Amino acid sequence: MEHAGDEGRSGSRITGIVPSKRSGDRSVVRVDGRGVATLSNQRIAELGLHVGQAWTAALEAQVAEAKEYDTALRKAMNRLGARAMSRRTLDRKLKDLEFGDAVRERVLDRLESLKLLDEEAFGRM
Repeated sequence: MEHAGDEGRSGSRITGIVPSKRSGDRSVVRVDGRGVATLSNQRIAELGLHVGQAWTAALEAQVAEAKEYDTALRKAMNRLGARAMSRRTLDRKLKDLEFGDAVRERVLDRLESLKLLDEEAFGRM
């Protein structure tokens, strides 16, 4: 039984998952021949994306959320690569880039879990 949003968006399908030219651990997800997102290969696997899969409204929303998180995480890591900063400062920088509260919180928590954002170490600097 199909539910609203389960059917493919006007017959749209994932037509390709192509390795990124810039990074070997990322791929471009193509729907009907056009790139809709570049995501880590790990995230693509977690979402269960595959060529031929129907492009539903629900899947489109999941991919959009993953794309925003991935972009925010990369931007945060780039900033931390330039210099150490507090959680508060990095949160403000991500907010200035117009990332939503939930995405910023997930990114900051992930960076802390990776020990890339450490308030105690930052305080000792």
